[in-house]
Amino acid sequence: MPSRCSPRNAPGNGLFSLLLSLMLLAGGCSGGGTANPPPAAAAANPAAAAVTSARAEQAHCLALSMYWEAKAEGRAGMRAVGHVILNRMASPRFPDTPCAVVYEGGETPPCQFSWYCDGRSDKPTEATNWATAQGLAQELLEGKLRDTTGNAVFFHATRLKTPWKVPRTKTVTIGKHVFYKL
Repeated sequence: MPSRCSPRNAPGNGLFSLLLSLMLLAGGCSGGGTANPPPAAAAANPAAAAVTSARAEQAHCLALSMYWEAKAEGRAGMRAVGHVILNRMASPRFPDTPCAVVYEGGETPPCQFSWYCDGRSDKPTEATNWATAQGLAQELLEGKLRDTTGNAVFFHATRLKTPWKVPRTKTVTIGKHVFYKL
């Protein structure tokens, strides 16, 4: 059951929705709309531990997607992919958590993010890039970084022709990815 702080209950499902999602992930809301205990309280409080665990899981999903989609492009490319996920969370057309956005469509094609349904291991193999992705995930979920994609909710590699039949509005090219909004 969604909390009263759920972005699906937010008027307009735009920026306000995204901020509520971030509050929920950062521990600013709970099922009753009250503040969650700080992470230090998690050890003494099983409910707080569950919230901390859920928040870490969402950050992990976001980091995995940034890592696998753009690890070769460094911080700027990973950040752009992360913003696509956050922008999707803010749209009523997509799920409202990082994990739900990343795993939408399942492990068999077609899926939303190719790394997830390619049949290969999802375990990161490059420590430096993985650490960058994890740090970016935290910064993005805390709202510390502005969107560099122009509110994009789709992207594809520059080496591919536009893979969609439905026209989309191109916003920017960052690294080896082209970004689009609805």
